[in-house]
Amino acid sequence: MKTIKIPYGRSFMELHVPEENLKAVIHAKTDTYMTDKTEAELVREVLENPIGTLRLKELAKGKNKIV
Repeated sequence: MKTIKIPYGRSFMELHVPEENLKAVIHAKTDTYMTDKTEAELVREVLENPIGTLRLKELAKGKNKIV
């Protein structure tokens, strides 16, 4: 049985998985990610450069109602 700690709020939860059911454990490095940009700059950057779709202002062009 493999015990995996999963982030939950400001703490962790433990998940117990049988070894035969576990293929891999992938760890994100979001807790150590550092940037010199502000949150507003990051949001603006992703809105201006979406992946796999048009920009939001292009999608909204010509529309009368949006939710």
